[in-house]
Amino acid sequence: MIENDKERWKKVVKLINNEIKKLKEVKERYKKLLKEINNE
Repeated sequence: MIENDKERWKKVVKLINNEIKKLKEVKERYKKLLKEINNE
């Protein structure tokens, strides 16, 4: 039972980390876009 919970938590943490990574990438993209807009 406890092992099962551990595995589940690992999956959850992995998913959360993936989402955070995606968010950071989106943020970087927006930064670049803003820079380009400001440079025009």
